[in-house]
Amino acid sequence: MSGSPVKNSGSPDTTRVVAIDALRGLAALGVMFYHYVGLIGSRNVPVSKVGGFFCKLAGYGYLGVPVFFVLSGYVIAMTAARYSFDPRTGSRFLLRRLVRLAPPYWAMVLLTFITILTGNSLGFFKTTTVTTAQLSAHLIYGQNLLGFPSLDVAYWTLCLEVQFYLVFCVLSVIGYLYGSRARIALLTTLTIGSFLIEWFNLV
Repeated sequence: MSGSPVKNSGSPDTTRVVAIDALRGLAALGVMFYHYVGLIGSRNVPVSKVGGFFCKLAGYGYLGVPVFFVLSGYVIAMTAARYSFDPRTGSRFLLRRLVRLAPPYWAMVLLTFITILTGNSLGFFKTTTVTTAQLSAHLIYGQNLLGFPSLDVAYWTLCLEVQFYLVFCVLSVIGYLYGSRARIALLTTLTIGSFLIEWFNLV
């Protein structure tokens, strides 16, 4: 069988869904306002009553993160409905997303790493240390799995997103090669395992 993407019969319209783009924009704005405004209240910065209201409202902006995760799952499901994921197509799917995410992420990880090292050498960031192993874990999106603290607290979302893409690709390719029963069995195992990991705080 050819390695090119094969469209399924009755595949949905490939036109962009405007509502999803709008929700992405709102989620991005929510996260931005949370970081720039929503944390003011926790810093004991004096603000007016009106300012306090907006600070409290912006404090809910963190909800934009789970919105992004849900939208990612929905968009990926739309992609899966349009293509048959043979190994070549699954690899291409993952590569395209890494090409989009990795360059800016790697640039910021390196900048953060260099900034902390420079600060350490100048006598700043005395309570913060970094290692090359920690940097390497970030570059492969595995700091949470390998037990390294994030160089920046915001990086935790990207490693989960990339891990989600990887799991999706593996499940889709397994479904293509061995049928839907194998994919459902593996998905069930991963779901139960994730609950056990969370319940017993294993990671």
